[in-house]
Amino acid sequence: MLSLLLTGFVLITIVSYIHTKRAAEELAMGHAVQALRFLNLELDNQFQELRRNLVQWSKEDIFSLALADTYLGRSARAAANTRLADRIRDRDIARIMLANATGDIIAASDPGIIGVISIADRGFFQRSLTGETVVESLSKGRYVEYPITIISTMVAPKEMDKPGVLYLVLDTSRFAQRLLDELRVGQSGGAVVLDPQTGIIITPSWATPGQFNPGPHLAALDAIANTGEVLRYRTGAAGMETERMAVAGRNAHTGWLLVVEADAHEILAPAAWLATINGLISLCILVLAAFSLAALNQALGGLRASEARYRSLIETSPLGIATFDGHGRATYLNERAKRILGLETAASLPEDWRLELEDESGTLLPPETLPMARALAEAAPMHGWTAWHRRPDGQRRVLSLNAAPLMVSGQGSDVVAVMEDVTDLYNARQVLQHSKKELETLVEQRTLELTEANRRLLELDELKSAFLSTVSHDLRTPLTSVLGFAKLIHREFAKRFAPQATDPRLAKSATTILANLDIIVQEGERLTRLITDLLDFSRLDSGYYHWKDGPVDLAALARDAARALAAAFGENKGVRLRLDIPEQLPPMQLDPDRIMQVLINLLSNALKFTAQGEVLLFVREIHDTGQTVVQLGVTDTGAGIAAGEIGRIFDRFYQVGQAGGSMETNKPLGAGLGLAICKQIVEHYHGRIRVQSEPGRGSTFVVELPREHSQALPA
Repeated sequence: MLSLLLTGFVLITIVSYIHTKRAAEELAMGHAVQALRFLNLELDNQFQELRRNLVQWSKEDIFSLALADTYLGRSARAAANTRLADRIRDRDIARIMLANATGDIIAASDPGIIGVISIADRGFFQRSLTGETVVESLSKGRYVEYPITIISTMVAPKEMDKPGVLYLVLDTSRFAQRLLDELRVGQSGGAVVLDPQTGIIITPSWATPGQFNPGPHLAALDAIANTGEVLRYRTGAAGMETERMAVAGRNAHTGWLLVVEADAHEILAPAAWLATINGLISLCILVLAAFSLAALNQALGGLRASEARYRSLIETSPLGIATFDGHGRATYLNERAKRILGLETAASLPEDWRLELEDESGTLLPPETLPMARALAEAAPMHGWTAWHRRPDGQRRVLSLNAAPLMVSGQGSDVVAVMEDVTDLYNARQVLQHSKKELETLVEQRTLELTEANRRLLELDELKSAFLSTVSHDLRTPLTSVLGFAKLIHREFAKRFAPQATDPRLAKSATTILANLDIIVQEGERLTRLITDLLDFSRLDSGYYHWKDGPVDLAALARDAARALAAAFGENKGVRLRLDIPEQLPPMQLDPDRIMQVLINLLSNALKFTAQGEVLLFVREIHDTGQTVVQLGVTDTGAGIAAGEIGRIFDRFYQVGQAGGSMETNKPLGAGLGLAICKQIVEHYHGRIRVQSEPGRGSTFVVELPREHSQALPA
């Protein structure tokens, strides 16, 4: 019998120990589970607000207008920079950027990154262009070394322009730490954030090195996420290991794994003490009962302290928090919720204040359509609801509502609702909408004025082009006759009359007459070139020139240009023309007459300013930064160009030298339009023209034409 009693006492002690330990563990970890729920809810609210704000900002006209590649669009980008800089003030946002359809940053809260960053190859950019609002976490940014979280959405411009993407960047560690710093469990416990995709582990700022190390147990934590189960594991260096207990939950918005953990010994110390007391039951029931009651009181005191901490946290929350039972009756409202609803002086909770919620027009909303009922019915959180509430004092306030079911054993029986008074924000938004309409009216008026002014400018430009065309034609017709007769008189006088002037005075007069006739011919030809340049420049500048593109072998075209000026180089015995041209190049779609005009202009300038030496015409094909470029260049050993003039030689009507004339003769050699015309022709084909020069050592002019912009034909 005694053996049976002893066995019974042992069994009772073992069962009591296990039961007491499990109860103490569940009691202690209930604190951690509650902390995990509030952390998850706060994170949901933060990201929901960021997503909602970003989508709302993307609909503002200033950003869609900035996407347009027009004068008005480029002007709007400066205003967009200011708007984005204002948006990150007093927020946890590192920066906000606006990208066009090709991924180039055209506006940013930090204008210094415009033109530096391209996101064309980023996954979130491509997904947002399809209309998706994307949340993406990275272990580190492409341009920064710390982990970031990106939220992006599409900006749909007006008219028929291509869409863009508005996105914001969060410093993940700083953003998450602000939430984690508020949570503590016991003396050494708290919360951490793990990102299974990037491997990021974010701990509170107050954590010591090695205090939190749940990373090696990621798979086990992921398996118990949102189940309320507890994971126990050991961590620390050999010989100094400690046992930790953790609960986990996955955040729906970010995919982050939220973990609340604490030291097992610290949590279970009361349980171990209770188990020791239960062991004394086998010796003395009365003593055991007394010690059990004391231990229970201590555990209850800890629970009350934990409840008091959370109640203090809830009561001091800047958000209104309320709980409801399954029948929709309010079971708890914190002080902020009472102030929002105007119930500070109410002796008891209202029967159902949900019946007082209205839509914007003042129509009462059915209770079953509210987020509290929806969250309970669908067993899922409800975010972003807006309703109007008429307080007992007569004020009508705008409320933002979020709700989530309180899960017990996997089933929702109660609902927690979070509310915020957004009346001031709503009123400000209404004022903003009114201002927006006024601004749209002003912009429309200004657009009409600019359209009319542009129409008048186009009429004037057409009149100018018609005038230049007519004047050029009318000037060239008599000028052709003058040049023809001047050359005829020069030839006949030199052949028939000059040889007969045997008298010295007559011979001198004949020589003077021939020199004057030469001047007439030279100046007539120069005047013809001036008229031609003016007409070409006018047509190119106004966009009325008809480009006659076709397949062109630039190597063959360069040799033709050299042959065209062979006679001019032959007359100047002191200057030699040398060619560095390949046999053949793959054809490109170009206007051969205009490219020939560029080559002849550059060769003529080189000959004009080179008294002695060499002029080199070269053609080469190079590969640079992933694209193929054909270079046409002219190098001379002439007078060169002063450094102060290099930046102006491609300006219209500007000529090298004093008073716009030749550096040798100070005599004007043209209208100063040749290089300006060359620049317009080259830039039409998305190319560029540049010069390198040093006074006294010659100049090099290089034209670069990219193949991909010339619609290259197969060789």
